[in-house]
Amino acid sequence: MAPIRWERIPTPIIQRGHAEVAHRDAAIHYHDGVFRVFYGMAFLRDQGRVQLQLTVTESSDLIEWTEPRTLTPLDDDLNFTDPGNIVRHDGEWIMTVETHRTPFSPSGGGETARSCTMRNDDLEHWSDPELMLLKGPDFSDERMGRCIGSCLFPDRQEQGKWWCFFKHGGVTLHDSRSLAYGGGGLPRRCVPAPSKGRY
Repeated sequence: MAPIRWERIPTPIIQRGHAEVAHRDAAIHYHDGVFRVFYGMAFLRDQGRVQLQLTVTESSDLIEWTEPRTLTPLDDDLNFTDPGNIVRHDGEWIMTVETHRTPFSPSGGGETARSCTMRNDDLEHWSDPELMLLKGPDFSDERMGRCIGSCLFPDRQEQGKWWCFFKHGGVTLHDSRSLAYGGGGLPRRCVPAPSKGRY
């Protein structure tokens, strides 16, 4: 890869929005000479309704960017958006994303918002999102409550063990070996929600 010519980058803006389309919550990933920016594309509809779609754009020099490519459908019952991070595990790329299902609240996704993972082996052809059971396999989707903002990190000492930080009434932490649901016990809260508002 040729060195990045930072002085030649004309603007920090990757994709421009307008009155009816906005770009939000980007996660950038670099691999084999390609920068990929995954983000949520938000469409403002009638009566303040918002639809969300997970999108990606690519660049080799941080100057020229490809046209946005959507990874998920436009559907009020899905509204996939807000990538967290992308990790490598057992020959796969795994990306955390959110679903902000109807009823949708632009300020936080509402109580039906959940975290999911998408997988592939080439950073191009992603699987359908899979729900993360962040309270463990015994907590169904209906019982979990709002779980968003998930990011995965491998344990520094114990191979095969992963940690997931996510927002659930505060910043919360859980461990797992499957990357599908939390391990033993309930997740522990690291940073409580503020007295006014919520994380």
